[in-house]
Amino acid sequence: MRRLAFTLIELLVVIAIIAVLIGLLLPAVQKVREAAATTKCRNNFKQMALAIHNYENTLGRLPPIATIERLPDGSVKTNYLGPHARILPFLEKDTIYNGIDVDSTYGNIANLPAVGRVIPDFPCPLEHRQEPLNHATFGPIGGVNYGFCIGDWYVWLGQNGSPPSRGAFGINMRRRWAEFRDGTSSTLLLSEVKNYQPTVRDCGGLSLINDPANVPPPDADPLAVCPEYAAVGCAVIQTAHTQWAEMSVHHNGFTTA
Repeated sequence: MRRLAFTLIELLVVIAIIAVLIGLLLPAVQKVREAAATTKCRNNFKQMALAIHNYENTLGRLPPIATIERLPDGSVKTNYLGPHARILPFLEKDTIYNGIDVDSTYGNIANLPAVGRVIPDFPCPLEHRQEPLNHATFGPIGGVNYGFCIGDWYVWLGQNGSPPSRGAFGINMRRRWAEFRDGTSSTLLLSEVKNYQPTVRDCGGLSLINDPANVPPPDADPLAVCPEYAAVGCAVIQTAHTQWAEMSVHHNGFTTA
């Protein structure tokens, strides 16, 4: 009786053919995944812009980055919820929005279950650091890859007698489209930003920041670009754009400075 079987050479040839086919298939699969992720990022970007337009059409004004007011007793009331929180109903996230008191003060305990969440559409699928920030107060909170333009200064203007921000968004600002006299096509609204972006803040030596040579690229270590930052008391953090509900420009926005 004869037994039918593959010879060793035939088996090796089959394995080699399968390996070649897999080698050809994997790059194609990777490209399809990247294309799908890119499409998702662009769609998120578009939905954010549409939500802003729907917000303005409904309420007549753009949302503020935050509101700050001095009360009769001399104390200052700060409301830290900016556009990301205020446009949630226009992103079909009413449940999360209903758990937020948008008029509350900073750190309101009642808001913690809502603001301490990862919003699925705020990070882009291409972002390589998707993990939430484990905040000491808010708990696990998600980052953002879409920031709002808050003007052309380093943080914001419009406080302490300074001129108002020239951006679409700012402190205590609720602008209308009619205010953009050069047209909205000439105005920055949103931009992609880096999650966990290194950031320099609280600097005493502003002359260092005024020099463009000292501005670090998005993924660079600021102290490696400009070691003098530490000498003048600057704080260097690695967690910018990691808190979608936070009013600070390095969390929910960008500037053109």
